[in-house]
Amino acid sequence: MNIAILRDKLQPRTNVGLWLPIILAEICLAAIGTLLPLKPMIIILIGIPLVFYLFSKPFHAYLLAILLLPFWEVTLRGTGDVEGQMDLRYTQIATAVAVLSWLLNGLITKKLYFGKNILNFSIAILIGWMLFSFFWTVNVNLGIRQFLLTLYGIGVFFLTINSVTDEKTLNIALKVWIIAGLLCALSGLFELIATTLPAVKNLPLGTITHWGDPVRISGFREGPHRLGFLLNACLMMAVPQLITSKSRKYKLFLIFCIFSMLVVLANTMSRSAWIGCFVGIAGCSFYSKRLAKTFFISCFVVLVLFVALTPDALQHAIVERFKGVVNPLETTSIAGRENVWEAGMKMFRERPLTGVGIGSFSVLSTPYGSVHLEAPHNVYLFFLSEFGLIGLSIFLVIIFTIVTSIIKGLKYISNDANKFVLFGLFAGLIIYFTQGIVVSYKFLEMEIWALLGLTTVALKIFISQEEKIKGSLHPAENPSTKNFVQYNYENKDLTEQINEKDTT
Repeated sequence: MNIAILRDKLQPRTNVGLWLPIILAEICLAAIGTLLPLKPMIIILIGIPLVFYLFSKPFHAYLLAILLLPFWEVTLRGTGDVEGQMDLRYTQIATAVAVLSWLLNGLITKKLYFGKNILNFSIAILIGWMLFSFFWTVNVNLGIRQFLLTLYGIGVFFLTINSVTDEKTLNIALKVWIIAGLLCALSGLFELIATTLPAVKNLPLGTITHWGDPVRISGFREGPHRLGFLLNACLMMAVPQLITSKSRKYKLFLIFCIFSMLVVLANTMSRSAWIGCFVGIAGCSFYSKRLAKTFFISCFVVLVLFVALTPDALQHAIVERFKGVVNPLETTSIAGRENVWEAGMKMFRERPLTGVGIGSFSVLSTPYGSVHLEAPHNVYLFFLSEFGLIGLSIFLVIIFTIVTSIIKGLKYISNDANKFVLFGLFAGLIIYFTQGIVVSYKFLEMEIWALLGLTTVALKIFISQEEKIKGSLHPAENPSTKNFVQYNYENKDLTEQINEKDTT
């Protein structure tokens, strides 16, 4: 069939053409509603009109997928995985709808475009090496599951770089990220009042020995470490927005978001998240005193309010947890992590070049002297154990490529507002790679791939703006971000001449 005819048939020309199918679907569902249970009917009644709308608005579908970041563990069956059963997460459904919507609209409008980026080659090599490791993996089924999750994260990355295409969509995406952080904070505050405060009152004031779910805030069972990373990433986006925004109402909203996220971050009792936040703030102090000052003031105010308003039992619990940051070797968790790390090193020493294969760590962890875990509490050791030196090298190349590109871009970009935004995204990435030293990350988490995509897009957009301001020598071309940066640094003399003309 001719694609033009298909486009005319699928594209509604009026509001009647858009909503008539929805109304008819609602009538049909209402007719059979008495035959189905209430919960599925509610999902269907809400879901079908929503999906229809999202298929006509690919960017909105992408934003919904980002908005559901805090609810990764919420599935159609409840929360968390059901052992022995396949389950679907709402985040996965929203992302699948966003991808299909983008593909369908691209085919209909004949504007299907795959955006170029600086990480394409490294990501392709990573996928290839993961596929190659199936030849020696211990458990093929677990390997397939892990590979699909990795593809899912990479899909989120490419969806980001193809959905966020200009400054307007970038600003909208940043605001949605901040709202997602606020949703994390609100769920954490509810958990603090409903669960943590009653549980911590039953703990003795002398020593704290239990740090399980009743005490630590995890936010819809996302897990305290992943929740901490999400809050840190959203904080690094919210503070630059607070500094650069001219709207008083939006500033008040951001202040509420920042304070809420800091309170919940403290109550996750995740030492790796605290260290990550400190690393992010320390980086701000080296780069921008204004950013660092805003962070320090926010943390100080939250600390004062926390001491003044929270019960002694909760203060004692967090202080005891903080001692583990100061003296980590004296904590019981280090001994457990040492066993896991040693098991990962044994796997690496057995196959130093190739690793034991994708999905194999969880199978081999117990035979190698560790408790059963899917990852060794260290993302770098995870790559060493499952993919060997080759896999770790690919991972480090990805980190090196994005980090060096951002550093060069920060030197090249002259707009302070753009610099603040880009550095906030950069700090979020650094927090992940720092926190991954002691957390069971596997570089397949949706939030890190979404953040990588957003950082890549921001870098490209901001450098493109600089080229337009200074005057590109090749306006007919649309080079990638890497080409922009390389061109600038390979032609320093010419750039200085342009700057001198601008000054005169």
